Amino acid sequence: MSEGVGIVGGERTPLQTKGPTVEQIDRTTELYVDGLTCGHCVASVTEEVSEVPGVKNVEVILNSGGTSRVTVVSDVLLDDEALRDAVSEAGYVLKEIERD
Repeated sequence: MSEGVGIVGGERTPLQTKGPTVEQIDRTTELYVDGLTCGHCVASVTEEVSEVPGVKNVEVILNSGGTSRVTVVSDVLLDDEALRDAVSEAGYVLKEIERD
């Protein structure tokens, strides 16, 4: 539950709302990465992307020799440059980023 302050009848009164706040909502980011060919590649990308601040979960769908999809779940809007750097650090090329 989040709280705020509202004006009712000219007086400030506390407001409460139910449900998650914007900061608590999971966000999904899809990364499209070239060059992954095996389980070791998947592990490398998973490890590096997991270290980006705000990342909660990483799942890689390997398309050996093609473009693999990396699904990243976070509770904040992730920085594109941090994602690109993480994939590069793992030794691969980030082709595209999509957000839900």
